[in-house]
Amino acid sequence: MKVRHWLFTLRLITAISVIGLVAALPAAAYERTPALYMALGVGANIMSDADIDGGAIGTKADYDTGLAGAIALGFKRSDGFRSEFEITGRSNDVGSLQGMSGASGDVDAFTAMGNILYDFQGFGKIKPYLGGGIGLARVRFDGVRPVGGGQINDHDLAFAYQGIAGLSYAINNTFEVFGDYRYLGTSDLDFQEAVSGSTVSADYGNHTLMGGIRIALYSPAQPMAKPAPAPEPVRVAAPAPPPAPEPGPEPVVKNFIVFFDWDKSELTATAAQIVDAASQESERVKLHIRLTGHADRSGADGYNMGLSKNRAETVREEMIRLGVAGDDIAIAWKGERGLLVPTPDNIREPQNRRVEIVFE
Repeated sequence: MKVRHWLFTLRLITAISVIGLVAALPAAAYERTPALYMALGVGANIMSDADIDGGAIGTKADYDTGLAGAIALGFKRSDGFRSEFEITGRSNDVGSLQGMSGASGDVDAFTAMGNILYDFQGFGKIKPYLGGGIGLARVRFDGVRPVGGGQINDHDLAFAYQGIAGLSYAINNTFEVFGDYRYLGTSDLDFQEAVSGSTVSADYGNHTLMGGIRIALYSPAQPMAKPAPAPEPVRVAAPAPPPAPEPGPEPVVKNFIVFFDWDKSELTATAAQIVDAASQESERVKLHIRLTGHADRSGADGYNMGLSKNRAETVREEMIRLGVAGDDIAIAWKGERGLLVPTPDNIREPQNRRVEIVFE
């Protein structure tokens, strides 16, 4: 690989790293879903063999495996869809030109793409995703020779499209890592050969294996569900004394409270047992369930609002997994409001980190 190519790769990786460090500073105060995020990725790319034709020139190029780097700004919706704007750089050395000896040069491509992706739900912290994008590609042939006795030093702008398939893993509410495969293709490219001035056409197709990190930058506060208004009292005549009650089913309906560790929305072993007991109670009483998430007063109010929502969603997902119908479960979240134990701000209180399970 030439020195110039190494310098290009070094500049690309350095720029992505610096942007990522700056972006990560304010991110810890926000929730991940829904969220505005930044994605940073690096990986290897394999260019497909490409025809180079025009005038008296007709050959097929074979390329060495190269490097790729990407940065994207996107928004992740709570229903699993993501939209993002992505800028990616790729670079490959020319390995050989069919029918010619001493081939050299490299091909650099910069793309600006708009992507739509979908994260599949129901796999916990691991989320498979699929997507695609369209945009523009600037492809440069730099010192590609020998080509008909000359060389190509030229670039062209073309329509670009790509398909994406990958997996992501949520480390916490702010960071998630990902790995994916991408195929990038463009419309036909035209270049001018430097010696003869003739125009040559070339194909561009690229298979990229990318790994990286997504950083949540901002999450809008979610509105709390409004409770239904209380019914107006109705005056009725005093009823006649009822007959002696007959033995019936168990009269007691149990409600439950699930507690969480500080700054966590995952169930502990004890919490999982309580959720299991609540699911069994649901099967017995056949009533609707309301889950209300809470947080203590340590941390920012906006962050705690999102954290209490995540805790309620965690309990809901576990109850559904245990067989409770999702339509029978409603959730609400109150953040620091509705403390079980009143405390000053920035005080950790275990009994305030909870989800209340109430049968209605």
